[in-house]
Amino acid sequence: MLILTEGCPLLPTAAYDQVISLLAKVYAGTSTAGHRLLSLATEIARYWRTLRIDYKFKVDELGKPWGVRSLKLRSARRLSYLASAVHFVAFGPRIHYAGAHRFGLLAVADFMKTLGGSPVARLLEATRKLGGGDGELERVLNLYDSIHRELGKPEVRAHLDRPNAEYRFDDDIYELLRRQVRDLHSALADYVVHLPKEPRQQLIEMFLL
Repeated sequence: MLILTEGCPLLPTAAYDQVISLLAKVYAGTSTAGHRLLSLATEIARYWRTLRIDYKFKVDELGKPWGVRSLKLRSARRLSYLASAVHFVAFGPRIHYAGAHRFGLLAVADFMKTLGGSPVARLLEATRKLGGGDGELERVLNLYDSIHRELGKPEVRAHLDRPNAEYRFDDDIYELLRRQVRDLHSALADYVVHLPKEPRQQLIEMFLL
């Protein structure tokens, strides 16, 4: 999932192409793929949940600083997951059983190569393809930009890694960003609600149920 949803090659390489080709065979080359490549969709959802558990382990068990990690998990990671899911609905390969019973592995590999890179770019591209949600997406990206403009400041990051979690709601900087993250969650939900009915239904079927 790191290769597919969070990476992209700096230069074309045979090694990258080989990895993608093998992943295409794993997820699309058997009867378990389903007609919408649900095996891969399941892995994308599982990856998001793994990141949440990994955060809990690092903070609770390893005692690592929690402030920046918490805000990034609930903003950047959440938006990246939604971008992968919406991109999947917009551009993911399908089998139409009247014409074929198996995926074309080259087509699946080509699709997998589009899953990486900037989640914002993927979300914009998928939204244009699906139609609807433009106004809600603008609010999402404005909030996202505001949150990460602050998190990009070294002094803010240093401050957020100092407070004791027990007193986090008394910290003005953390509380301001936390409120913005909550607003971002609401904006993301509004974005999904305002998608056209068919892609919204597919998003629910493939990544929620």
